[in-house]
Amino acid sequence: MNHPSRYTAKLGGPVTPWDNLIFATKGDVSLNAVHIVEVPGNAFRQTADVPVLTVPALTDALMQNPNVEQVGHFNIRQADTEIIRMRNVMYVPAKYAPLFLDSCGISPQVAWDAIMPLILQDDRLVDCQILVNWLNVSLTLLAPTANANNQQPASANLKPVLLGIAGNDDMTKHREIILARDLLGCFKQVGTEAAIIKLAQAVTNGNQET
Repeated sequence: MNHPSRYTAKLGGPVTPWDNLIFATKGDVSLNAVHIVEVPGNAFRQTADVPVLTVPALTDALMQNPNVEQVGHFNIRQADTEIIRMRNVMYVPAKYAPLFLDSCGISPQVAWDAIMPLILQDDRLVDCQILVNWLNVSLTLLAPTANANNQQPASANLKPVLLGIAGNDDMTKHREIILARDLLGCFKQVGTEAAIIKLAQAVTNGNQET
């Protein structure tokens, strides 16, 4: 999901279904086309406290059970666990972003198996600790709510799949302007390196279109 931004109503313009909602582009750019999705209002809120396995314990659990998609649930103060609270969405460093560009999404287990070896290889575990924590929470099932009937176990930070919208010309232009600023190489032949630098700067500065 790239560069969430709020679609603001134009002064004196007609009311649209998009007014004051947040949108982003999802997945990779293909033939200058992108998937526009609506970002839910709770995307940037924090989860409750979640008991999760420590990174060594989680790594070991996944190695011993390679077909397991998620683990848990766990109790507070259980051995080899810690308490984590995360946002529902998380930045991915530009270097690792290509691993997540499948517009259909990837499972938490696939994401962990893909990115953790690279983070450890690059000696970036401390720098990427927040992302690692987010993946840990996504891999961990919560305990069922008391008195909940037929509740399916779920993680705290994984939400329903973001669905594409059928935007009008104004919505398409709104997202194209943002895309052109973030990914220079998408519309101009300026080289991959320049595009990556521009994207990294946008992430660092936390640019928001309003």
